[in-house]
Parts: sequence; structure tokens; C-alpha cells
Amino acid sequence: MGKSSRYSKASRRRSSPTPAQVEKQPTQREPVAVIPPEVSRRMVRRILVFSGIPSGLGLSSFFVNYYLLTNHVVALPPYFTLVESLAFLGRGVLGISNGGL
Repeated sequence: MGKSSRYSKASRRRSSPTPAQVEKQPTQREPVAVIPPEVSRRMVRRILVFSGIPSGLGLSSFFVNYYLLTNHVVALPPYFTLVESLAFLGRGVLGISNGGL
């Protein structure tokens, strides 16, 4: 253990580049992938159609069913609102992945 290893602090200091050497090296940046604006607009439009509309219907189903029940228009079973909202909201979740393709 008395002998120093070849990976001592002194050898690491000598092998590290000086700030002047770092500045001399050309910096190479990797190309940045940019989504073209036309494709971006098309993706947003698809997501709004395939996800926004079903999600909006899923949220509005609570209010519509509440109105129908309180005004005695239709006698809906309690599970109907649950199934209806889950169906619309589930379709909205699927629409996010489907609309972005």
C-alpha cells in the first residue's frame, strides 16, 4: 500500500486539459430535430378532434344527466352516468395517442 498508484491525483491533474486547450477544440453540436409547423398544426388538430371532443362529452355528461334527473325528464339508473362518462373519457385518453400519430 505504500506505493502510489498510477492513478494518483498528480497524474490526473497532468492529464486534464487546460482551459486554453478546451477553447481551441471545435464544438460540435448534434442536430436538433424540429417538427415542421404544418405537421405540428395537423397534430394539434387531430388531438383536439380525437381527444378534446370525447373528453368534453365525458365531462358534460355529468351535467346533462344531472339536468335530466332533477327535472324528471328521464329516469336514469345511477350506473349509467358512470359508464357513459368512463366511455367518453376513456376514448379521450385513447385519442391523445391516436391523434398524435
